[in-house]
Amino acid sequence: MQITPTGPDIVEGLPSLRVRKTAVACGYAAQGLGYAAVMTALPTFQDTWGIDDQGVAVILLGTCVMAGIGSVAADLISVRRGSRVAVCTALTVQVAAIATMAFAPVFAAFIAAVVVYGIGLGTMDAAANMQGTMLEARTATPHLGRFYAAYTAAAALGALAMSAFLSTAAGAIGALLTAGAIQLAVAVFGVVGLDPSREAVHAQRDTEQSPAPDAERIALPRRAIWLVGATLMAIYMLDSAVSTWSTVYLTNAFDNLAHLAPLGYALYQVTTLLSRLVTDRLEIRVGITCLALAAIGIGVAGCVVIAAVPAFAGAIVGLAIAGIGGGILIPVTFAAAGRILPARRDEVIARVNLFNYAGVILGAVIIGAIASGSGIGLGFLIPAAGLVAVIPLARRIDSTRWRPAPSAV
Repeated sequence: MQITPTGPDIVEGLPSLRVRKTAVACGYAAQGLGYAAVMTALPTFQDTWGIDDQGVAVILLGTCVMAGIGSVAADLISVRRGSRVAVCTALTVQVAAIATMAFAPVFAAFIAAVVVYGIGLGTMDAAANMQGTMLEARTATPHLGRFYAAYTAAAALGALAMSAFLSTAAGAIGALLTAGAIQLAVAVFGVVGLDPSREAVHAQRDTEQSPAPDAERIALPRRAIWLVGATLMAIYMLDSAVSTWSTVYLTNAFDNLAHLAPLGYALYQVTTLLSRLVTDRLEIRVGITCLALAAIGIGVAGCVVIAAVPAFAGAIVGLAIAGIGGGILIPVTFAAAGRILPARRDEVIARVNLFNYAGVILGAVIIGAIASGSGIGLGFLIPAAGLVAVIPLARRIDSTRWRPAPSAV
């Protein structure tokens, strides 16, 4: 699909295109690294605080709620100060939360840190996609596949690092602190490297100039947001199920291979990475709709393998297959969201991003609530059903028919 540019490639006062691309990619990578470190540390947290699988589900539910608040915060920050400020703020909040989780003296402090981390997570999810879709619009070139590839590469390294740290005296704390230090460095780089622009409508309001008439008269297209958001929710059901429960499942169901459990999530991230490296080219070649439908089919197949083959090797193969589907569908869905209404892109992205957390709840929390131990494998049929349900919506994910026409004020 061709992307219509909304601004020049080189804009006076902006960092160079190369610097902006690098800064955005680093932002995605920092998010992936931190998230992988926290998720693969869950078994350690369970042992430290005596948390069972149902307890993890409750904690994740609270985190999802706070992440939704974080997405709203990203919207509020970005329309006033720009998504660059939202990115740097979110990463700083995550660093503080991760450090507190690592050294929490009491359970209450640990829970408070998880809540704060959820806010930072949601803010960064939305703000990074605001930066990514803005760069796509400026350059008229797909980039989200590569940016999400940076996310998954860092996530795979984070999982592998956790596996390595667990065999040393530093343990999970060492991996968490390493991830936090890298996130802090990326936040500092983002101050000078990210695009500081705000959406034109809000920038003009802030400077008391006349607003852009067309943008002011076009309401946010709720139908489009729900259509794209539902597709995003379905794929995040799968992604959150894997990131939350793959390590727990492999640890509890296959005790003799517990030390290899983090490798399941790492392999998922590797296949996700490989698919994302070609996503941008495939998007140009076949379009978002065909790409989304293919990704859904692959994701369903991976979930079925995990559920149907109760063996360590079967789970590994299923995770690898699922990674391909998830790797493609998430970036192309956000790419579609970024083109819904360019004049209010940040607001659209923030709202679509909320569906992310609905998917996390359905894919991760429900699995923990209904299954434990070796039974978690069957729980992967839940995200499979979610993907099948959104096939009719995915057929229209790149439609322009739902875009509203200007209305009288």
